[in-house]
Amino acid sequence: MRFQQASVFTRALVIIMTLGVLAGCKVTADDIETWKGTVKGPRKICAVLGSDRYPVELRAQAGLALVQMERPIDIQNGEGERTGAEVLRETLQRIDDYEVRKAIVAEMTPGVLAQLADSERPQTEEEDENISGPPPTQVQAKDCAFVIANPNMSQRDTRNQLIDAIVAWYVADFNRRNLAGIFTARQVISSLGSRAASQLVEALNARLPAQTLQQIAQLIQQVGDAETKNTAAERLVAIQREMEGEEFITWIENEMRSRRSADAPERTAEQNRAAAMLNQNNMIGGAIVAMKTLAGAEPIANRMLEIAENTNASVERRNQALLALDGNAPRSGLQRLLRLATDRQGDPNVRTTALNLISELRDRDALPGLWPLVRLTGSSDMEMRERGQATQSALIIAGSDGVAEVLAQLPTGRDARYRASELEGYALAISQMNPAPTAVMQAQLASGNWWSRVLGLLYLQHAGTEADASRLQGLANDSGATAGPDFGELNTVGKVATHALTQMRERLSSAANTENANGTEAAADAAGGDA
Repeated sequence: MRFQQASVFTRALVIIMTLGVLAGCKVTADDIETWKGTVKGPRKICAVLGSDRYPVELRAQAGLALVQMERPIDIQNGEGERTGAEVLRETLQRIDDYEVRKAIVAEMTPGVLAQLADSERPQTEEEDENISGPPPTQVQAKDCAFVIANPNMSQRDTRNQLIDAIVAWYVADFNRRNLAGIFTARQVISSLGSRAASQLVEALNARLPAQTLQQIAQLIQQVGDAETKNTAAERLVAIQREMEGEEFITWIENEMRSRRSADAPERTAEQNRAAAMLNQNNMIGGAIVAMKTLAGAEPIANRMLEIAENTNASVERRNQALLALDGNAPRSGLQRLLRLATDRQGDPNVRTTALNLISELRDRDALPGLWPLVRLTGSSDMEMRERGQATQSALIIAGSDGVAEVLAQLPTGRDARYRASELEGYALAISQMNPAPTAVMQAQLASGNWWSRVLGLLYLQHAGTEADASRLQGLANDSGATAGPDFGELNTVGKVATHALTQMRERLSSAANTENANGTEAAADAAGGDA
């Protein structure tokens, strides 16, 4: 705190002393231009900008001088160098009259915009934009424009002009400009809001590096309004389609040739083509990652489903497209997802991902489409796995009120075979439902199907109380055989019942011990508090 007070005092003293010097003579625009090149000039410039002794036009000229100064500025006798943007912000913030401050900024703005758009000054070899980014004068203008685009600094019309110019500057070459200056594109766009995000859409193009494409999409998602997000989604879809075209591959081939060093070995046309197609595949993958950011928008959701349905596309690409819809699966796409999930000739990974997306929707209209998988009677690992995944999805969708409906679809009869892990998965999922369908699961214990009784026992193992012990004990002598590949020693319903009772009591005992320990700890804390 003392340091801050001293710093404020020092700045005030500098300004007072400088004003004393300036008071004895008339300051002109020529003086300000001269001061830009002197050691003590910046202090004088700040004094003019911050003083109500001078007309708004001259104070604006002083502010613009700070924008034009490329060198670091030290206005406090060795206390630290800062950029013109930082000094400009500090000086403007000390102007108490809100309307005067905005008037100065309005007067400055045309000069700031001109410097930001300036492309006439030739760049030196060190400043070649292809190597190191935009000219320092433009970077400085961008930072200063961002400073004065603050609502506390500028009126709405002026602010909108500044926002449009800043974003246009980024759009011209986002990849080389997004980290330029003391404020990054992320900081700038996040602060400037939806107007900036709406214009940033123009920066999206197929030839950006994947990471840049993803950064822009993230910014639009974070800051943009619904219309902007939808527009960006449409543009990303167009970009992804463009990447699949022949012209895009040709562009990649040309880029690779232009970047190949003179001493690199020559490649055949076939090798060039193969390398270009590999790069194309990677760039499409990167575009889909960017699209995932805006997957809640209808254009992208539809495009992801199109890719997933395209059997000519690679399995990896189809599955990637579905994974991009995680958390954003459209209800309008339910039937398309069901076709993918139930296509038993399709790839298992695609089917599994489609089932997961269907589960997320929790739409009961999906249940009839899942029944063919839930009813699978085959005993192969693949069929049991498919049935298990479909039944788990159906249980998630149906909820506690629909458990009986789902269980009624499972295959019955003496020949029905189930993995122990499959029934355990169902029981665990059902035990976690709220409200708990206890009555439905207790009723399973009286079923004529061995697997129904086992399912009821496993449910009570996870969710039963001591009051259910007699139900478990009542099946301890059940000689019904379990029919599945991983039951091991639990080869009868009775053995499952005995095991389930042991597991239930261990769970209840552990919970009681934990509750007692927590109670003792709470009592000790209360006693300590009383003391």
